[in-house]
Amino acid sequence: MPKITRREVQAYQLFHKFGKILGYENFQSYLADVPEIPKWPETHARAFSENALVDTRVLHKVGLKEFCKIVGLHFYAQNEDFIPTHPFECASERIEWIRFQDGFRNAHLVISNYEKFFAPYEKGMDIVEGICVFIQNACVVNNQYTMGLPGSIKSGSPDEIASMGTFQNQPTLYAVHKRNGLLNVGLASKGE
Repeated sequence: MPKITRREVQAYQLFHKFGKILGYENFQSYLADVPEIPKWPETHARAFSENALVDTRVLHKVGLKEFCKIVGLHFYAQNEDFIPTHPFECASERIEWIRFQDGFRNAHLVISNYEKFFAPYEKGMDIVEGICVFIQNACVVNNQYTMGLPGSIKSGSPDEIASMGTFQNQPTLYAVHKRNGLLNVGLASKGE
């Protein structure tokens, strides 16, 4: 019996949630579009503990609120949306691997000036990346801390970043103000 690879496991988790919405008839056809996990630079291997498969195509097809509903995240906002701090990335439909850390190591950083603490090769994760990580490991959203996603900010309010945590015991996507400096908000990041 062939060994199941990390690539296959993560691809299946995403396919299971939204493969049919993207028009795939079966898992094998989805897997055929999934690239191999890249060999990361040594700096990425040391600084970021996990690989995650990210597929932005579903966001472009159904929008953020429906995407959250599909994956079981409560969207705590009223007619609000989030925009990327790196517009080029979210503008494109892509399926790719990222090397990331879920924010726990950055839980001590002050949100308002997190960029100065990031390494030159480090960038804040955005909403789609955070949601894809959540699909593959729901434990990243828990009662202990909030996963800040500084790669996405609240539309019309650049001082508020997207975050995932629990609200009323439900995994929830919401905004956190940069001035809060809450100790339980960990800034998730990835390698550039």
